[in-house]
Amino acid sequence: MLGGFHLTGAEPALIEQTVADMKKIHPNYIVPMHRTGFEAITAFAREMPEEFILNTAGTRYVFGREE
Repeated sequence: MLGGFHLTGAEPALIEQTVADMKKIHPNYIVPMHRTGFEAITAFAREMPEEFILNTAGTRYVFGREE
């Protein structure tokens, strides 16, 4: 899952539920982007450390194989 989760300023219960729902999906990666918010980003990092990728400006994502 890659995208802005729009959790900036969300109540802790909503962040916890969102993380729990994402864990049920079992994504290969979780890459929170714009408007996710620090609290939600740290929750994803804590709860899904194997899947979590910290997105930063200039990060390049390659899907599939490069030839």
